[in-house]
Formats: sequence, structure tokens, C-alpha cells
Amino acid sequence: MPAWSVLRELVTYGLNIGDKMLNKIIRRISERTGKDAKEILAEINKRHEELKFLAIEVVALIVAKELGVDVKDLMDEVEKQIR
Repeated sequence: MPAWSVLRELVTYGLNIGDKMLNKIIRRISERTGKDAKEILAEINKRHEELKFLAIEVVALIVAKELGVDVKDLMDEVEKQIR
């Protein structure tokens, strides 16, 4: 699971996140909202600072839900990944 500092570095040098699930969630949010992936990742990172006890993928799902993006189909995958 990527740490915030790693994600910040990836944003600085381009979005090539090794975490496939996080990538999938970010793409879904971007496609549904028209927001730029860097902007979405920045929001995920901001929320992750507040919710440090949660895996970044879970925070990404929360951000998606807050933006009105349906990610119910990804919840089981995220659960399996973070176990």
C-alpha cells in the first residue's frame, strides 16, 4: 500500500501508481466526474491525512462516494486487497 509521501512523489513525476486498485478507483472517479487524476489523488491524500487509520484504497472509495461516483462493484476487491 503506497504511503502518502510516495503518492506525492508520483504526482510530482507523473501518475504511474503501482497500486492497480488505487489506479482503478482514480480512473473511475476521473471518468465519472471529468476531474484530472492529479486533482483526485490530491483529494485522496488530503482525506488520508485525516483518516490515517484507513488504507488508502478505502479512503479513495470514500472520496468516490463523496463525489457521487458509484464504486460498489469495487468494494469486494478492495476488501480482499487490504486483508
